[in-house]
Amino acid sequence: MWIPKNCRHEKFSVDKLQRNFYGKKLVFLGDSTLRPMMYYVMEQINGTLSAPKKLQAFGDFAINSNKTRVYFNYYRERQSKSTTRQIGKSWSDLWQLLKRAQPIENNRNTVLVFGGAEWMRSAHLEYLQTKLKE
Repeated sequence: MWIPKNCRHEKFSVDKLQRNFYGKKLVFLGDSTLRPMMYYVMEQINGTLSAPKKLQAFGDFAINSNKTRVYFNYYRERQSKSTTRQIGKSWSDLWQLLKRAQPIENNRNTVLVFGGAEWMRSAHLEYLQTKLKE
């Protein structure tokens, strides 16, 4: 087992997490590998997590005494070799999510988490970056 030397991650208290995420918006777009990460973050901020449904579509959550919003959209690329054109056609999920999570701000108040297990490629990130600049 590999153990990093002199590398420690601070364990934040629920109070500190709640203060740090006060007024923030977390937007998750991903597949079944990202969903449990979102639930973990929600549990850490909220201090608890009721039994979540297995989301296969859109989810909108108010946590941290309604001071933090979390949005999730399930996305799974179904094509093995995606061109930029195919990526654009299949991205209505992303735009639906961003529309529901408005306003999306290019600052510390909005955190966009994007990922997938096997389908994500550099073309996806380039497309996302281009669209966010529009």
